[in-house]
Amino acid sequence: MSHGRHRAPARPASLRRRIRWTFVAAPLATVAVVTAGISLADPGDAPAGPDTAVVFEATDAAASLGAGLIDLGARAAAADRANRSQARSAPAAKKSAKKAKPAKKPKQQTAGPVRTQKRWTTVDLNVWTGPGEQHRLVTVLDAGARVLITGETEGIWAQVVHDDKLRYVKAAYLVAERAEAQEAVSAAASSAPCIHGSSIEGGLGPNATAVYRAVCAAFPDISSYGGYRGDGEHAAGRALDVMVSGDRGWEIAEWVRARAGELGVSEVIYAQRIWTVERSGEGWRSMEDRGSSTANHYDHVHVTTY
Repeated sequence: MSHGRHRAPARPASLRRRIRWTFVAAPLATVAVVTAGISLADPGDAPAGPDTAVVFEATDAAASLGAGLIDLGARAAAADRANRSQARSAPAAKKSAKKAKPAKKPKQQTAGPVRTQKRWTTVDLNVWTGPGEQHRLVTVLDAGARVLITGETEGIWAQVVHDDKLRYVKAAYLVAERAEAQEAVSAAASSAPCIHGSSIEGGLGPNATAVYRAVCAAFPDISSYGGYRGDGEHAAGRALDVMVSGDRGWEIAEWVRARAGELGVSEVIYAQRIWTVERSGEGWRSMEDRGSSTANHYDHVHVTTY
């Protein structure tokens, strides 16, 4: 008896083919294949022991089920790849959506086809981008110029169309008839003594005196004035203060400015704004804050003459 190492008998080719077919099928199909009719090899073919081979017998039912499972696995893998591809593209679409920006609003309000009416200016009139002097000054219209109004108003401001844009001017300086505007523009300032007396004229030069009399005649309700004093243009007799505030102050300031040439006026200051003959094309210009209502000319119109 040989005491050498015992070798397992060689497996026949048919057995090796069966094993290869078993490894080709997906491991997940093993249980299903067994229940579908794959049987173990006859235990009598080889003695039980560590080298006993377990053989799966393929049947038609098992082959059909195995093919079905492989096809199902392929479809599941394809669906999984499609889901991953969709998941990768979703953030990109979301990121692209974030980049979209809302359309910007137009900076300027443009006048479309609106109904307008003709008006004429009685003074050199400022044109603003909005209803108030905190807005930007666009231009200054000459006294007697034609203006197209829309009929919309906001307080003392009238909406007009200027250079195809909606702008604002002070409504008080517009009249409906050209002849009325021309009369207001050409009306000579009165040189008659002021009804409130001539005491204020002491120390004033001829042009400042002319301003005092003209304003007094045009605005008889104003009775308080400031004339000669020992500082600045007042000390030289070339300045006059008309003590007034609010919209009435603007009315007087605009009236004096419109007659600057006739009265010998060089500058007008009111409500922290200044107009000068030298820079008349710029209209009313803002001034620095001087610290108080009086210093900023909110309670009086200051007129300087030549």
